[in-house]
Amino acid sequence: MKTDRGLIENILEKTKLRVERLKDHKSIENEIRKAQKAGKIPLISEIKPASPLKDLRPIQDPLEVLGAMERGGASGISVLTEPYFFKGSFDFLRSVSASSKLPTLRKDFIIDPIQVAETVASGADMLLLIVGILTETQLRELYASAIEFGITPVVEVQSRDEIELADFCDIVMINNRNLWDLTVDISRTEKLIGYIGKKTIISASGIKTRADALRMIDCGADAVLVGSSIMESEDIELKVRELVWGD
Repeated sequence: MKTDRGLIENILEKTKLRVERLKDHKSIENEIRKAQKAGKIPLISEIKPASPLKDLRPIQDPLEVLGAMERGGASGISVLTEPYFFKGSFDFLRSVSASSKLPTLRKDFIIDPIQVAETVASGADMLLLIVGILTETQLRELYASAIEFGITPVVEVQSRDEIELADFCDIVMINNRNLWDLTVDISRTEKLIGYIGKKTIISASGIKTRADALRMIDCGADAVLVGSSIMESEDIELKVRELVWGD
């Protein structure tokens, strides 16, 4: 039986369109600029059921949490997927990525290219790469793999040495929490930010109040990522609104 060449060409054209849609990811940098123009603090709000130190909030329906964060004015959504110490869920990430109008970040300990492919399959727009747990070779390979798949890498640093290793990266997140002893010092952003070049800079961890968020923005951060204080609040929407607008 002969195959109609026109049919195959039509299938291939439709396939190309499907592939392009797979590569069409939402931009956190665009959302940050929109927030800045609107007079908002650009906030990446994190869905975080627990930390290694304590449980924060049981989550039955991640889309209910997502809706509250979007209504509060968040510019992006971070989803923990590490299951053992943060009680995160890859299913949550998949659901949120499919439903959110905002860019979604996969927050996990990414150490292998297969996790990059897994992130692509989830529909997420970004993934976190932690310099402190990677060799320089790993960092560059994972970064390149993410870019190849159209995923935006957000690269976490905690020191000047790590900033130097991440010099080639476009989006840098300063973690105010020490990765090894879990202590928090939000002045870390203030101390390190001057060593980072013209990049999009996010400050994360230890940001509990509007004043904390403003302090990070005033020292040069483009956005803040907040998880624990939002998840522990009685009303997620109101807490996000307070951080973003000061209401």
